[in-house]
Amino acid sequence: FTAYRNIQKYWEKLVDFTLENKKEMRRIMEEKKLFKVEVTVDKEHYEKISLKEKKETLKRMIEFKDFSEEELEKIARISAVKAYKEDDIIFKEGDEDSSFYIIIRGCLRIIKYNERNEEIVLADICTGGFLGETAIVNEKHRVNAVASEFVELLFLEQKNLELLIKEDPNLGNKLLLVFLEKLSLKLDKTNRLFQMNYTLGSSSLLDMD
Repeated sequence: FTAYRNIQKYWEKLVDFTLENKKEMRRIMEEKKLFKVEVTVDKEHYEKISLKEKKETLKRMIEFKDFSEEELEKIARISAVKAYKEDDIIFKEGDEDSSFYIIIRGCLRIIKYNERNEEIVLADICTGGFLGETAIVNEKHRVNAVASEFVELLFLEQKNLELLIKEDPNLGNKLLLVFLEKLSLKLDKTNRLFQMNYTLGSSSLLDMD
């Protein structure tokens, strides 16, 4: 657990550094004429991803290091993989959706819009991050999620999760503990933001799905 928290802190520092230096990085890219390459998403490829590939993806994630081969296969069977290119909308505020998302690769941003329709970034979530924990309960998203770059997501629908929990309660409990751990980390980050005198209006990182 200590090792996991250390890795989490490392990623948070990396994300914070990127955000703090975003303008300077963009200036350097423009100066050096480093233009981004247009990325396309082969939806057919992702629809055909095999059970073995999904299982291997889960196995590489630290959150699932204590899951057995059989347990990973059961989770892989009820999951699917989707990909989005930069600025694609993953879900919008008010969308009815009870899916749980795990970021396999890339980063996305959680945003709201003010009265002038300006984008307000509440959080950036990258590889290994989870989102959708509260939508599983509320069945509606309270914020918008937008791809900041090419991003791959593994997602699990609520109805499939419920079936899995009924069929294998022990595995269901292990999954719920993973979800709660992620939610706890968001609460910790919310507290730190308030301590640093950040003001997010009526929003909070609890709404990040």
